[in-house]
Amino acid sequence: MTIQENFCPPKCGGGKTENEGLCNTCLRSDIEWLTCEPRLPCVICPPTCGSIKKVNTWTDVPYDRQKLSEELAFGAVSAHVDVQDLELAISTREISPNRTQCTVYVRGILYGEPVYKTCETLIVWTKENCDRCSRLSGGYYASTIQVRATGRRPDTFERERAVKIAYDIEESVQQLGGERLSFITRIDDTVTGGWTSWSPAIVSGGTPLPGRSSPRWAGRPPGIPN
Repeated sequence: MTIQENFCPPKCGGGKTENEGLCNTCLRSDIEWLTCEPRLPCVICPPTCGSIKKVNTWTDVPYDRQKLSEELAFGAVSAHVDVQDLELAISTREISPNRTQCTVYVRGILYGEPVYKTCETLIVWTKENCDRCSRLSGGYYASTIQVRATGRRPDTFERERAVKIAYDIEESVQQLGGERLSFITRIDDTVTGGWTSWSPAIVSGGTPLPGRSSPRWAGRPPGIPN
């Protein structure tokens, strides 16, 4: 090892390490080891739905504003790859219903020495109707299901059974199948003209999942009088 290799010639002239000719102190001062996004937009559907828009896609995962604020603020922080034992803490302050100020406290070990820094980020909450709520509010539907009985009006048991089946299917395709755009727009318990009574009319939006639909009868089980 030469005399030149024992020093940090480009900067301080101090002892050299194996960091491309710089000592640890100079190397730490030369890099920006922490960056933070100053402003974070977050789009949510109004409280009736609560969906969150992430990368142009709506998700139905329920959220807690405080936890979501922390998640967004932590995601805004980017540390250098050489930082070890990274620790983060956060404090939040609600400036207004549409603004949350977050302070992120970061510490770690960089080239053998502890480092500490804070950064500020502002979360901007924006309300926007999601694709599902937009269709619901606009009265959108893709099909109409009618329950009927020949020569008579379906009785209370049959009507309630038909409605329950419809809601069970809606719940199934949304939770198990992830079809958030399959929904019941409205249920009309009315009698239409003509010789046949139709009730209820179940108006639905979206499309059923392939292979998930099966016939289920809303009629009165055998042995139960009309």
